[in-house]
Amino acid sequence: MELAPFFHQYIDFKCSKSPVSREIDKFVYYKCEDGGAELFFIESDDVVFPEWNYHLFPEDPHYYKECNWEPILFDRFEEINLYDEQVFLYLLFTVNSITSINEINKNNMARDFVKNYSFLQLSRINDFLSISKRDKNKLRNLFFHSFLYSHPVNYETLYAFSIRDGDVFHIKSRVWVKDYFNSYYDFFVEHYEEYKNKIPITIDEVISCKKLTSLLLDNIEGKSNGLKFPRENIEDGLIEAINNFDVLIDVYNKDKERFYEKLKNSLLGSNRENIFVEFLLQNYVCYILYFDMDEINNFVECFSKERELCGFLINKIFYNPIFIKKILIAQKKNLSSYDRVTCFLDEETISMYSHT
Repeated sequence: MELAPFFHQYIDFKCSKSPVSREIDKFVYYKCEDGGAELFFIESDDVVFPEWNYHLFPEDPHYYKECNWEPILFDRFEEINLYDEQVFLYLLFTVNSITSINEINKNNMARDFVKNYSFLQLSRINDFLSISKRDKNKLRNLFFHSFLYSHPVNYETLYAFSIRDGDVFHIKSRVWVKDYFNSYYDFFVEHYEEYKNKIPITIDEVISCKKLTSLLLDNIEGKSNGLKFPRENIEDGLIEAINNFDVLIDVYNKDKERFYEKLKNSLLGSNRENIFVEFLLQNYVCYILYFDMDEINNFVECFSKERELCGFLINKIFYNPIFIKKILIAQKKNLSSYDRVTCFLDEETISMYSHT
């Protein structure tokens, strides 16, 4: 099993007006009545992948004065208590639900984009050879935190895990998430007969779930080949810039003027409302502005002769504040000091940064 076919199907169902379902191992994507799409099981065709263990989820110990049960994996992980078990299982659901495609509305648009973008970048960081190991680790932590935050997970889960040197771990117990997830799936494979009344899928499908979860976690930990967008979905110049932004970074380090020329050419011929324009702009935010916020002045200068387009792109960059707000805070910069930027922004957007 490989992750790329799932990713390509995901992009097809998210971006195409007429997506085509293709069976992948034990799974297949279908449109849902609410306008979204889910990864269903082929055999157990009324069940979606992220919810296969819905009836196995333990009671929340926060609602009990006394708990007379033990964590399902207490024999394997003595250091994990009932409260820890909750956050591990919330994380499992969060990782698996990256396969879900939600109907986009004004309320979830920014969150949905950040979750998808962060997941993709976690697979790509190792491609950026010109970025130091220290900075890669900082970016990896930024993307991992943003991935969880934008799901969104609850407070306990958000701060229960971290990522170090490419491994996601539980901070309190120091247990590797990969070990826990593998043991969790193995437990229900080994005890399938005992729990089959609560498991709505076949044992072979449980095994396939384990493989897919492992691939998704490998992607988050940067242990798989970086995911790339299929060419048929995007204009050639735009996809080249997104899929090979590490090459553009090398150009930036050697010749900034040439970098901005290439960036401009990639954006000029693209459909402005294409979601992939946002991916390219966010790459600029996370791999250029992350290291020097003042580069935004060069961006404005680059598009100075296309003022209307410049305003559109600046608003795209700043309307989603999750990354750029962190950058302003980290560099102790204030948006109000960038007059060439704020002249393009409306009051609603500027107000998002009023406390930075």
